[in-house]
Amino acid sequence: MRIPFEWLKDFLVIDMEPHEVASRLTMRGLEVEAVEEVTPSFHGVVIGRILEMEKHPKADNLSLCKVDTGRETLAIVCGAGNISVGDKVPVALVGARLGGDFLIEKRPIRGIESLGMLCSEKELGISDDHSGIFILPDDFVLGEMLADAPGIRDVVLDVSV
Repeated sequence: MRIPFEWLKDFLVIDMEPHEVASRLTMRGLEVEAVEEVTPSFHGVVIGRILEMEKHPKADNLSLCKVDTGRETLAIVCGAGNISVGDKVPVALVGARLGGDFLIEKRPIRGIESLGMLCSEKELGISDDHSGIFILPDDFVLGEMLADAPGIRDVVLDVSV
């Protein structure tokens, strides 16, 4: 059974590192076969907030978003329908890499330059959900690297049951 360490901490007060927890579980009869560090497969993604949205003048299914990255405000063209003003979202900046080989570049989309990309969970490699942009919790810090946010990096204990 695979148990994410952050999930386990939702139920228990744990003041030990994952490897120590694994050792103690094994000593008490629950063999931990592996301790796996799960790290994101993306680089250059920050936590942003949508400040403004308007319909793209040349495409009914696209929006032009003004997004605060904590350092600057960027114009980003987005096709997802699940976002609204005030949402905190993952922003792949120009130069970011998603999935290790997809490079984010400044590019015109239907005549308007997009300076990044708002990301779904699937694009970030977090889950298979690509139904819309990944809406982040309000307590995530604007401008922080998403890879450093709570719950993005984790340790999984593989317990033999």
